[in-house]
Amino acid sequence: MPIGIRRQARMIALQTLYEYDTAHHSAPEVLQRHAEDRHLQPKVVEYASELVKGVCDHLVDIDAHIQSAAREWPLQQMARIDKNIL
Repeated sequence: MPIGIRRQARMIALQTLYEYDTAHHSAPEVLQRHAEDRHLQPKVVEYASELVKGVCDHLVDIDAHIQSAAREWPLQQMARIDKNIL
């Protein structure tokens, strides 16, 4: 998979996860909207979907890992974009 596709997919995945976290919209629906609005290549959507699904499936474990590494910063105090990037 070319670098450009992976980079674009990571950007879309981050934007999808941010909206999922802040607005509580369905992650698959948000991703589909991004794909349609931006006329994304199928490979971009496929990889972004894998990333989003992986995060959503393991969100509790990911949050616990972040929390254990950032003991002085409870997740509720972190900027949402920072948490989503991590």
